[in-house]
Amino acid sequence: MSPADLSTTNVWLAVIAFASVLQLLVIVGLLVGAARFFRRIEATIDRITEQHIAPISVRANEVLDEMEDVMARVQSFDDGMRRTLSRVGVGVSVATSVMRSRFWPVVGVLKGLKAGLASLKRAPGDRPPRRSGKVTKFAPTRLAPKDASDLEAEQRFAYEGGMSHARG
Repeated sequence: MSPADLSTTNVWLAVIAFASVLQLLVIVGLLVGAARFFRRIEATIDRITEQHIAPISVRANEVLDEMEDVMARVQSFDDGMRRTLSRVGVGVSVATSVMRSRFWPVVGVLKGLKAGLASLKRAPGDRPPRRSGKVTKFAPTRLAPKDASDLEAEQRFAYEGGMSHARG
């Protein structure tokens, strides 16, 4: 190789070295610029956090604590109401069973007296005629048509549980 060829090679090597140094300087400059940019962004985020987000966060935490207290009070009130209603329901069922067991015979007697008085108050023409004659197996009796008071008495009897106690 001749020295002229080496000088051309040396020039190209110098150009490559200069380009590499230039690239290195550009990359270092970009890294320094990026570091400054990130420091500014970090400072801005810290300032916004201190000035705006921190007070809002404190107030939001206070509101959440108040809501938690209110929810605890509401839940306590709800539990108390449920216990009270349960006790009232038990009391009502006990009172109902006591009243039914003690006063049911009195009510039955009063209703029987009322029905008896109602049947006595009917006019003689309202009563079905008495029939004479022997009833046989082959000649069944004709039943008189039922009037409204008889139907009402039967319905009341069935409604009050009389059908379950009736003897067959």
